[in-house]
This record gives sequence, C-alpha cells and structure tokens, in this order.
Amino acid sequence: MKFTEFLKELAMPVTSPDLDLAVAGAVNHDLEMELDDIILSPEIGFYKIRMVLHRYGFDLPVLYDTEEEGDESVFDLHDGSLLYVLYYLTDDGNYDFYAKLTDEAGVEEMLSKDEGLEEED
Repeated sequence: MKFTEFLKELAMPVTSPDLDLAVAGAVNHDLEMELDDIILSPEIGFYKIRMVLHRYGFDLPVLYDTEEEGDESVFDLHDGSLLYVLYYLTDDGNYDFYAKLTDEAGVEEMLSKDEGLEEED
C-alpha cells in the first residue's frame, strides 16, 4: 500500500452534521456564550460565529461587505441547516449579535416575530 492510499483510508471526510436537537442546542449555547462579550465591529462578530461553527464541522464563508449599522441575514450552511444572524450598532459604539442555528421553520418563526414587532411600532 502506498502512503497516499494509506492517508486516504485514514482520512475522515469533513462533512457538516445533520441538524438535530443535540447539535443545534450545543452550537446555539456556544454561540450565545461567545457573542455575550463586547464586539467592536461586524467582522469580529462574524469571526466569532465562524469559530463556533467550525468546532461543529460547519463552514461560514468570510463576509467582506458587512453593514456598519447592522443587518439581519440567513445563511444556508448545509442541507437544511440554516444560520440566522441579527446584529446592530448600539448607542455606545459596540455591536450586539444574535445568532441561532435552526431549520427553515425556525427561521420563518423568527422572521414572523420580527414582522409582528414592526407592526406594533
């Protein structure tokens, strides 16, 4: 057996885990803990999110055109695993981030809550 064949047999494929409650709960807990700190820019916030996702085998590409005032986005990570991200600039010049790993139904629920809040204003 050649060395390269040996490495191919040993190598485990890097795939994203299926979205199940245990994985989503662990990811969301880690996201909450990581984003509970002072965040000075959108780039730092997304870097923290990428680091958490990477621990669980998910990949979020680097974003080069983040909005300075804030934004709400949904990213398709892998086969029905969606990442909802909301961030905004606070009065003290820092950023508050909220990120949650969920599925399509979860994203629709969060977006419908946002629409309900806008209607109340």
